[in-house]
Amino acid sequence: MKPHTALITGAASGIGLALAQRMAQAGHPLYLTDRSEEIFKVADALSAHGTQVWAGTADLAIEADLKRVARDALDKLQGCAILVNCAGMTLKVNGGPIPLEDLDIDAWERLHRVNLVAPMVMCREIVPQMAKAGYGRVVNVASRAGRMHVPPAGLEYHASKAGLIGASRALAGIYAKHGVTVNCVAPGRVDTPMCAATNADLLAQAKAAIPAGRFASADEIAASIEFLVSPGASYITGSCLDVTGGVYMN
Repeated sequence: MKPHTALITGAASGIGLALAQRMAQAGHPLYLTDRSEEIFKVADALSAHGTQVWAGTADLAIEADLKRVARDALDKLQGCAILVNCAGMTLKVNGGPIPLEDLDIDAWERLHRVNLVAPMVMCREIVPQMAKAGYGRVVNVASRAGRMHVPPAGLEYHASKAGLIGASRALAGIYAKHGVTVNCVAPGRVDTPMCAATNADLLAQAKAAIPAGRFASADEIAASIEFLVSPGASYITGSCLDVTGGVYMN
């Protein structure tokens, strides 16, 4: 695969980190962003592969931060051919979903700003430049909770991920004629820090329901994303790739 410039959010851990590692090894110039200062250590480590890697911190609930890192990425990369929105958050109480009657609207709004609004702001800042160049690949990391009921996930998380899938399809329809594909990956349960925040009994129940009998690794999800941004996926747009070990079969 020919190296392309790429911007990855949520790249300090989990799926974002696994994807950054894969893409750095393949020689793609990268701009990585995360809320954590760890992102600078990640960038330094990945630079050892010989590719150019830049980093910037951002609170993805703040529009000004999103605009700043997007514009910095466009400047550093001299354009952006690949955008992958991996960053996300969930709300838990005692490792499980927050009951409806206890749901705080401020928390709901922050989660939606991170899980749904932030990817769309990043698309707003990056995709028109892709369209002008006649080439672009966008992948938004959704969740099986955007496709089906997932008991350990809260109402707010389901809503944000379903919205992300719908918004991605709308963007795909608008920008396909400009050479830009927009797709989602919907992971099932993945062995990441976000997964670790879930109640142990709920995790055991979740694993028992997976036909594959295990959780995914972050690298397996990253490999799926890597395919969607590759030339082999050039005729795939507006799709949601379910990577769930068989829990969700469409």
